[in-house]
Amino acid sequence: MYGLIPHKKSFYHEYHMTQGGKHIPPGQIQYRVDPDGLKQLNLDELYETTENYYSGNWFVEHSPENLRRLTPDTDTGRALGPHWRVLLIIQNSDRHMKAALQHRETGEIALITTAHISLERPNENRAPLRSMDPDWKVSWCKMIAPLFFWKELKNRL
Repeated sequence: MYGLIPHKKSFYHEYHMTQGGKHIPPGQIQYRVDPDGLKQLNLDELYETTENYYSGNWFVEHSPENLRRLTPDTDTGRALGPHWRVLLIIQNSDRHMKAALQHRETGEIALITTAHISLERPNENRAPLRSMDPDWKVSWCKMIAPLFFWKELKNRL
């Protein structure tokens, strides 16, 4: 079972997942998240205000171009990428996106963060991965997102 907890280093009131009451280790892309577990996220207990709910994010078009930007240019990304469909993309600038991609056959969810190569990443401990778009890099990390993302993802499942 999944849960959400506030991310301590976030300036934007963002949340990240726990699994079975334990933190998901940093430095892991969440390629195979169980959609049934996401459907059971309890968001009611989280404090919602305009300030911490949207955190300046908005929805982004589900385009082939954005899917390329979100797909890591790795063995796993090349293997899973052709099977993904965009479920949700949010953005808080023209250079940064967070997304949920769903595998068409298994239904599993990949949670991916990507940014334009011009964006500095001082808080990332590992170098970002190349994406299928040479001007974008995928963060090598678990999903940290505003409540807006998690609630919308749950609604779309």
